[in-house]
Amino acid sequence: MTERSKGELAFIDQMTRKLLVDWGAHQIQNGPLPDFESLTTGDLEKFARTSDKGIHPTLAAARELGLCGIYLGHAIAKGWISKKTPRTLTSKGWGTAAAFLKR
Repeated sequence: MTERSKGELAFIDQMTRKLLVDWGAHQIQNGPLPDFESLTTGDLEKFARTSDKGIHPTLAAARELGLCGIYLGHAIAKGWISKKTPRTLTSKGWGTAAAFLKR
């Protein structure tokens, strides 16, 4: 893994805080975050064969919410998102998202 500069780490931290707000809004409206991590290649291939939609809805929702490895991993490491699925904001995560909204 490539070492990141202090500036990159600061950006990842702030972007994750911003995304926490979206993830929290999603959780309030729709429940836990999309469980894209449990999708197997078989799930995706079956969906592709049986649907005319281009992308699995769970994967599409995860992409729309910005649930990529870097930001999700940072949120989990900070204790803002639960380590186990289904992924939800922790109490610490809700506090961080609320503080981000206040500024």
